Amino acid sequence: MPYLTKRIVDAAKANSSSWRWLGDDEVPGFGVRIYGSGRKLFALRYRTRSGHQRMMQIGQFGELTVQEARNSARRKKVRVLEGGDPLAEREGEQAGIRTVSNLMDGWLDDYAKAHRKRCKKDQRRVNGRIRPSLGQTRLEDLTVDRLAAWHRKIGNDSPVEANRCVETLRAAWRWADRHGLLPEGVQDPTGKVKKFRERSRDRWLRKDELERLMTEVRRHEDP
Repeated sequence: MPYLTKRIVDAAKANSSSWRWLGDDEVPGFGVRIYGSGRKLFALRYRTRSGHQRMMQIGQFGELTVQEARNSARRKKVRVLEGGDPLAEREGEQAGIRTVSNLMDGWLDDYAKAHRKRCKKDQRRVNGRIRPSLGQTRLEDLTVDRLAAWHRKIGNDSPVEANRCVETLRAAWRWADRHGLLPEGVQDPTGKVKKFRERSRDRWLRKDELERLMTEVRRHEDP
């Protein structure tokens, strides 16, 4: 692969029925898509931490210089190395809920804060468990297998907390589905994750609880 320059990109051509890729040897994954029509688009190829391949358009040759496009690609590569998915982040800004982080933000702000008594626990769980591991994951990439592996990892130390994390994610998913906010064709993986068994605890009724229970019993013909 050459070090891309204006002269090289100017001279590059492709067949009229297809496009070709001309990569750069300084920033891995950065290059230009050359179409038979003469159109030339800078782009970045990369692989997410979850193993999915992406191609993100940067801009058109002529509107951007080669060096401007290379610098933009370099910044996006930093996000990839940090575990981010710059294409998903861009699509999330343009099309609403695209990633798990978008989903949790919307659910917390538009629903949980107003309707859930345990919202502070929800928020701690989102920030402490869900967002660090799954936040940048596109919803279509959140498979049952990946979610189950995440659930098991948490469950090695805290099975109950692992179950609550999946339940929190499921509540957010249902909220987004009810309001038509999910990308088309995306399936909810949370219901297929096998939860850890939880032991129930026995508790004696307090005196005031027993009195309320007996009041209700007396109201019925068949106690």
